[in-house]
Amino acid sequence: MISRQRLFACMAKSSLLPMFIALLLLTLSCTQPLLLKETHRGVMREREVVKGDPIYKIGTPYKIRGKTYTPQIDYSYKETGVASWYGPKFHNRRTANNEIFDENFLTAAHRTLPLPSYVLVTNLQNNRSVRLRVNDRGPFAKGRIIDLSRQGARVLGYERQGTTLVHVQILPKESKRLADQMKRGGKATLFSYGRKSTLRLTTDTSPQLQNYKKSVASRSTNTADDAIDWKLYAQVGAFREQQSISRARARLQPLQLGLPVIEKPATNPELTRLLLGPLQQYNDTNIENLLDTLNKAGFTESQLRVLR
Repeated sequence: MISRQRLFACMAKSSLLPMFIALLLLTLSCTQPLLLKETHRGVMREREVVKGDPIYKIGTPYKIRGKTYTPQIDYSYKETGVASWYGPKFHNRRTANNEIFDENFLTAAHRTLPLPSYVLVTNLQNNRSVRLRVNDRGPFAKGRIIDLSRQGARVLGYERQGTTLVHVQILPKESKRLADQMKRGGKATLFSYGRKSTLRLTTDTSPQLQNYKKSVASRSTNTADDAIDWKLYAQVGAFREQQSISRARARLQPLQLGLPVIEKPATNPELTRLLLGPLQQYNDTNIENLLDTLNKAGFTESQLRVLR
């Protein structure tokens, strides 16, 4: 039998060694997790510069489907709700800040945050997280709080199902730095540069996510973050007085929605949330119909909430 040293020597002399090394590297790469190979397609180059001629934009109040949205700078922004994604239909079209949308980049659409800015999005149904650059306006379907690119949905693992429950939090330092860069005439770049930083996108090591998990765990009787049971509710309103809650309950009865009516404390200790749910089976049609019904009944501040 030929020894390993002799085999390498023969291959080197016959110019087969480079081919062998290439084959070995290919074999090793095929053993990497499928998630990291497939979900980060499109952001593997050393530096991805956005297409088009992006500008820094906050914007003025605008109205869509009868609802007014007011863009503003809010570096304390965080919210839980439903995320959707968009892709082929808008691929290569202009975004709200004059970029050319690429469904394979890690970007997102938000209704009020500055364009561009960075957010951390966590899928509450599988605990995956990803950082994205907000460069567009939307979504305007009722009940949704953010629209990810197709690539973002792949990373968070909800491309096939279409929507998921998420926690969204702005990244203040990165967003301020990007705003300064854009105001000086610089061109926005994607958050991740190169393979090494790209592979960190689905891990839970970011300080923002860890702080968020700690704050949630401190309010929970569960010891493990994965044990937190997130549920979707329709919030009828938030009230200071029990008398107001009683009146709202009475107005809900004729609607015959067939959903439990419950009360939960709001973030503001002076307020109590009046909720319908949990919504066990949610989809776009059900959400639209429910919120429309509440709005027509006079509950104009009704919205979706993701709570424990």
